[in-house]
Amino acid sequence: MNFTKTCIFLFFPIALYSQSSIEKANDTIQTSRIDTLVKYVSKQYFSRNYANSIEYGELARKLSKENDYYNKYHQISTYLGNSYLAIEDTVMAKDIFYEGIQISKKNKDTVGIIATQLDFATYIASKESDDSKREAIKLYKNLIPLAKKIKNTNKLQTLNANISNFYLDLNEPENAKVYLDNFENNITDNTFVGFIGGFKLSKGRYYSLTGNYEKAKDNFKESLLILEDINFTDGIIAVYENIIENAVKFKFYEEAYTYQTKLDTLELEKYEKDKLEAIQNVTTKFKVNEIKDQLAKEIYLSEIKAENAKQETSVLWIKIASSILLVFSLILLYSYLKRRKLLANLIIKNKQYLEEKDRSDELSKAKSLLFSNITHELRTPMYGIIGISDILLEENQFKDKNDNIKSLRFSAEYLLTLVNNILQFNQIENNEINITKNEKIKVRNLIENIVESSKPLSELNPNEYSILIDEDIPDVLIGDRATLAQILINLINNASKFTNDGLINITLEKIKQKDNTIEISFHIKDNGPGISPKEKMHLFDRLKPSSQSQDFMGTGLGLPIVKKLLDEKNSNININSESGQGTTISFNLEFKLENLLPIKNKTNQIKPNSLLLKRYRILVVDDNKINQIVTKKFIEKYGADVLTVGSGKESIISLEETDNNIDLVLMDINMPEMNGFEATEAIRKFNKTVPILALTAVEKEKVVGDHSFNLMNGVIIKPYSIDLFLSTLIKHLN
Repeated sequence: MNFTKTCIFLFFPIALYSQSSIEKANDTIQTSRIDTLVKYVSKQYFSRNYANSIEYGELARKLSKENDYYNKYHQISTYLGNSYLAIEDTVMAKDIFYEGIQISKKNKDTVGIIATQLDFATYIASKESDDSKREAIKLYKNLIPLAKKIKNTNKLQTLNANISNFYLDLNEPENAKVYLDNFENNITDNTFVGFIGGFKLSKGRYYSLTGNYEKAKDNFKESLLILEDINFTDGIIAVYENIIENAVKFKFYEEAYTYQTKLDTLELEKYEKDKLEAIQNVTTKFKVNEIKDQLAKEIYLSEIKAENAKQETSVLWIKIASSILLVFSLILLYSYLKRRKLLANLIIKNKQYLEEKDRSDELSKAKSLLFSNITHELRTPMYGIIGISDILLEENQFKDKNDNIKSLRFSAEYLLTLVNNILQFNQIENNEINITKNEKIKVRNLIENIVESSKPLSELNPNEYSILIDEDIPDVLIGDRATLAQILINLINNASKFTNDGLINITLEKIKQKDNTIEISFHIKDNGPGISPKEKMHLFDRLKPSSQSQDFMGTGLGLPIVKKLLDEKNSNININSESGQGTTISFNLEFKLENLLPIKNKTNQIKPNSLLLKRYRILVVDDNKINQIVTKKFIEKYGADVLTVGSGKESIISLEETDNNIDLVLMDINMPEMNGFEATEAIRKFNKTVPILALTAVEKEKVVGDHSFNLMNGVIIKPYSIDLFLSTLIKHLN
């Protein structure tokens, strides 16, 4: 975003001109015509229709000069010169501004001098280099005494604003502060609201550069409210960029991410507008040059006619015909060259757009990697807390502390659910949802387990739960178990959190059944506080909890995740609720029937007992000491002999020393110095038979997708279910 251009447009001198003292009485009809032209040109300029603002601006400027109507002459020169700047014709812009300066000085017109000098400074600043900004600052400073002399507050505001912004661009906040204070001292009830929005943005930049995060954020938000109210897109983008830069500078990454998402959306919209505007500007340049050429041609032809009027009629017509032919040929050649230039410019613009898109994609990938790393770092200690809690619950000496330990375990599980929601949210944002099919689902068991895990959410004011399943629905279904669990966990948890001493009904009804499929309608109903019509409008806004949720645990991720998962299943979510009347949420899903569908990779049910792993020796490789203890205690409970090491290098040494005495290796992935994949590659060079299982909190897709995973025998994702863990160990030990 070019803040210099945004600044210039925000503080564009819309009403800089007062009636000049040197104007003489003008013909009323002629001045009325000029006033009408000025209004039309102004409208065309602010609509960015530069072709019309240039064509009619040239006419209005000519008439104003001929009638000594210098107030309008300077005003129309501003619109005309800035129109040429907009289409990057700096030569014409400079000529117009310079001519205005000379006329104002000749007439000793103070108002005109300030106005034209402001225009010329704008031309200088458009070059966008540090030197050009300093030159513009010098010109602005020279105009301040004149503006004070004629007590023109509007001009003083523009001068102070432009000077302060250029000092901020040059990273000189202390120099900028003097002029920011001057601007603020001159704010009145009549000050244009857009000026105030630009001032708040500049003040925020000042506080950001001087290290005051809170004041910078407050001023940016005030600026954003004003600029959104007047729908000034370039200004809004500038505010978003400064908010993000300020947040990153002070390490408020969550806030930076929130505004980056808004910025991406707004820039995408602006990208389409800018693309059209770029084409329009190129077309405008072409039209303006055509107008110039037409005027030149007319002048040239009139001169030829005047010169040849004295000659014989036959000679005159021969010369005219030759001249016309020559001009026509030149026009054709000129048109061809302009078209080639236009095409080249469009190719360059398209390349710039593609480069910007690539940059946006890289930022998206970086965001995805950040989410992945954060969730892994959170899931790893959660595994340790849950595991230690389970160990303590089994110890007789801690029986009197069981309630406290269960509370600790619930808190860890709740935080783990939140982390999983964040990971799911990130996958949704990047269209990385993985759909699993053909799994056995014991529907009642699944719902009962989710209900049990949700009960602590309302432990102080416990709810009652009712599970009603249609008799025509089979006990076991085939489908996407993980997705169904994720949907029900979020919906039942929401109902539990927002209902106190109430009743929560979970109802399943058969809708229809075909040869090998069944469609089921799920209903989750509570008698909690309900949802107001206003809140319903924002239920699926990501990261935007309802006003009620401020009194409960939650991030606002649940319903957006549910909706996206159901969208992937071609299903809709229906919400029926009123304030004080409770809420009913329903959706339909289709499943396959068990007796008609073979399940692949079916695992035999394991019955845990204390001798299940006896006579096996297992090596646990994990850089986290707590996780070592949890895994070791759990495996030893089933009779295994467990050896633990804290790094990939130590695992290699242990296997070399014990040779074939190790029956299986549980390998963590993310470890310093040598990760799990690198350690596995080294082990396979001297031992190709020992089973190696990845035991990690990293998402399964990232583990399986690594090129070295083919050297491993399988993967177990932490935290895991006991049945899955034991069945996986037995499968590879046998």
